[in-house]
Amino acid sequence: MAALDRADPVWDWTVAPLRASGQLHEVDGTHLLAPGITLLPTPGHTPGHQSVLVEQGAGARDVMVTGDVLVHAIQLGDPAVPYSHERDRETARASREGLLARAGRRGALLATAHLTRAFVEPPAETTPGRRP
Repeated sequence: MAALDRADPVWDWTVAPLRASGQLHEVDGTHLLAPGITLLPTPGHTPGHQSVLVEQGAGARDVMVTGDVLVHAIQLGDPAVPYSHERDRETARASREGLLARAGRRGALLATAHLTRAFVEPPAETTPGRRP
């Protein structure tokens, strides 16, 4: 939560009520939320942004919930392509590159919020500046 700007007007109606009710549990860095569910820091779009790795176990594919790391399909092929509302473009790019590489190594499906399909394959290769 230290990454969030308390002067941001959104704070009052999003974070403050959760904190006041005791429902907010702050974590920093990679955090095991429950067996098989890991929070991964993916800052850049916003400070403190997190993605979620859901490990399915033997015989099933892991799922990487991307949140706002991917907002356009072009970023699958070129993670350097920025989004106009990213707070820190360089950090967002690094988060995309890291998340895509990790998903690729694991063979995990990407669960996306902003692409036209909810689940997509990680790209076989990403190259900054290359358009698929």
